[in-house]
Amino acid sequence: MSRIEKGTYGYRDQYKKRQIGYMSFFGALILVGLGVRFFADFSYHTALGSIAAVLAAIPLANILSPFVVLYPWKTMKKEDYDQYSAREKDFRILYDLIITTKEDVMVMDVLVVHPTGIYGWCTNPKVVTDRAEDNVNNTLAAMHLDTNFHVIKDRKVFDKRFDSLKPASEYEDDGTVDYAVEVLEKISV
Repeated sequence: MSRIEKGTYGYRDQYKKRQIGYMSFFGALILVGLGVRFFADFSYHTALGSIAAVLAAIPLANILSPFVVLYPWKTMKKEDYDQYSAREKDFRILYDLIITTKEDVMVMDVLVVHPTGIYGWCTNPKVVTDRAEDNVNNTLAAMHLDTNFHVIKDRKVFDKRFDSLKPASEYEDDGTVDYAVEVLEKISV
């Protein structure tokens, strides 16, 4: 199976499967290290087993933290994807991104990067929209981008905004759309 890139449909589900594989590997290393420690006769081997278990636990913790954030959220339905992907020729659309801030976990099923702004359909009902927008806009400003990030939690409102967007080709291309896509992919899980 080929690796699905961040921002494309199906990324969340494949990411979870890949992370489970990594966690299984490092979990097995921990068990081997503890097994060596338990069955070893010499203090040298018990110390080596302990060190191996601890060294395997560090990357496991780094893998586990984004997995815990991502676990409850699945990739959107294929029918929904087909509805939005029909307009990919008009502007850049990102799928399955999870953007985290200190206070919020924004589960963006669809994120439209358009010359007039960035519009995201967030399916996490616990997100405080104004606070989340401010945090991401501050990040965008730090990266020298326009601060036009909009979080929309209601699907009907998002669809209305999505349908009202004109093709990006009608606007002057100054390269900020592609740069904004890169920044959004970097700040997401």
